[in-house]
Amino acid sequence: MAPIKVFTAPTPNAHKIVAALEELGLEYEVQPVAIFQGEQFSDEYKKVNPTGRIPAIIDEDGPGGEPITVCETGAILLYLVQKTGKLLPTDPRKRCEALQWLFAVVTGIAISVREFAHYTMFAAEMCADPYPTQRYVGETERVLAVLEEHLKDGKEYIAGGEFSIVDIAMYVWVAAMIQRRGKIQSSKTGEEYVNITAWAQKLARNHPSFDKAVAACEPPPP
Repeated sequence: MAPIKVFTAPTPNAHKIVAALEELGLEYEVQPVAIFQGEQFSDEYKKVNPTGRIPAIIDEDGPGGEPITVCETGAILLYLVQKTGKLLPTDPRKRCEALQWLFAVVTGIAISVREFAHYTMFAAEMCADPYPTQRYVGETERVLAVLEEHLKDGKEYIAGGEFSIVDIAMYVWVAAMIQRRGKIQSSKTGEEYVNITAWAQKLARNHPSFDKAVAACEPPPP
């Protein structure tokens, strides 16, 4: 079986796909994309993903044994679940809970955290209007507070009582915030999100796939 080609860059979205491939034991081949040089908008890469977004995968052994290209992290994660039958609960109720959280992460939480980082770290001096920063700082605070409450009482996993693509999808963003800020805490009160921190630390200890994903997505040396 040919390895799955995964188009990557050093970003949380790419990390989550490589981590999932590691967890599933699927062979993969990293195809670095130089996003800071704009390679994702090249004609060549747009043949893979017309929207010019990272990551994307090409599976030569797709449905029916035919090649398939899959883009968007939520779709890729679900494709890998469908391919292997792993990393998502099989019980209908637990599966529904997991899917709700997955879509909450990829369509809401991840976007808020990403834009929070953009406006506070990369665009702070370029954007004179305080509204975007206030908007995404506030929304990030709101969604992290929801997750903090959800993970109370020592809950090990976000949904379904088992490790799944939901934990992978959320962990990479939490890890990125911890890496940049030292810990994950409220920007308003300065208080640490202790439940999120405990959840993330346990995942990091028990799942070396995350560190492997970060290493695999590092750009090649010049």
